[in-house]
Amino acid sequence: MKKIFIFILLLTFLTSCWDKNDEVVKTASINNNLDNWKVEKVINDNISDELIQKQREEISLDDISKIYALEDYNPKNKLEEYWTKFIKELNESNKTTFVDNINWWTNVSLLNDVISKYPKNLVRNFNLELTIKDFKSKKNIENWLVYLNWIKLWNFKDWKFNWEFKWLKWIEKFVITIRSNWYWDAFVVLNSLNSNWSLLLWEVYLKPSKEKEISLWTKQKIEFNNTIIELNECSIVDSKWNCVKWNVKLKVNFIAWDEANNYMVSLNREAITKEWDIVTLTSWWMSFIDFIWEDWEIYKLKSWEKINISYKVSDKDIEKMADRKYWEWKKEWYWWYDKTSWIWREAKANYSLDKENKIWTATVSNLY
Repeated sequence: MKKIFIFILLLTFLTSCWDKNDEVVKTASINNNLDNWKVEKVINDNISDELIQKQREEISLDDISKIYALEDYNPKNKLEEYWTKFIKELNESNKTTFVDNINWWTNVSLLNDVISKYPKNLVRNFNLELTIKDFKSKKNIENWLVYLNWIKLWNFKDWKFNWEFKWLKWIEKFVITIRSNWYWDAFVVLNSLNSNWSLLLWEVYLKPSKEKEISLWTKQKIEFNNTIIELNECSIVDSKWNCVKWNVKLKVNFIAWDEANNYMVSLNREAITKEWDIVTLTSWWMSFIDFIWEDWEIYKLKSWEKINISYKVSDKDIEKMADRKYWEWKKEWYWWYDKTSWIWREAKANYSLDKENKIWTATVSNLY
């Protein structure tokens, strides 16, 4: 079916400009709770191959995205019930998450333990092969971490990554996250849903980030890597919500319009709206921003705080905004990327364009 993109200037994150795809699928009512659904039931349940195949074909990639993105998802068949339980078990181990620490996530041994509790005819073998490259030089990057959905894999110091693993049949959708020193986090979506193909093969392109040490003692304005960050005093906090008032490493990953939309970098474009519609996005530009402590902790924005993010834009950028009637849209919302469920989400924001000084600014409340 032909997909129609509506070009709208939006933000990521903190800020990015995205467009919605009009092809959407409505979700079911979100009211199911599986707290009392025990692992033993999975072990003792029998499900035929015929039923697996029938119910598997009822599940779409959008369904899988919603189950990852929504805390309470209403399963529409037995396979989705298994799936929600599987994800719940993996999540229970995440005392610290991907957005809290550079090196932390669910480990492979837990995955194997959870998988072993399910009937064998629900389990499938896969092989993941990745090549990690610099987006401009196309040279191989030799030191990185790989995360498959919630699972942290080992740090391989080689030009290619290979991993054989087991996964459940009805959720063969994988978001691969690559994290490397001096590069931004890359996100690649692979799937083998309703397919017998077991090889997941991809080239991942990373853009170098820029880093510098800054002090968070007072209210300040930081200009760095084509991004302007304005912070109030005590707006950045640690995991216990204490104010951060010391030197930290600031890491900024600026992605330009052409780099995102010409697929020069690896970027997940999937989003979920407030109405739980799955849409596809097109970007203007964006910055991923991390404040990192010496123990690899990633600090966060205080939940009731706001932060100003600005970009220096060109005359060509301003022309594109006018061509696509950007200013006819309400400037009250934007997209931010939720790394824990691998999807863009809507949020409120105020933003404006200073045409004279060619500065575009957004006031937002999500830091990722």
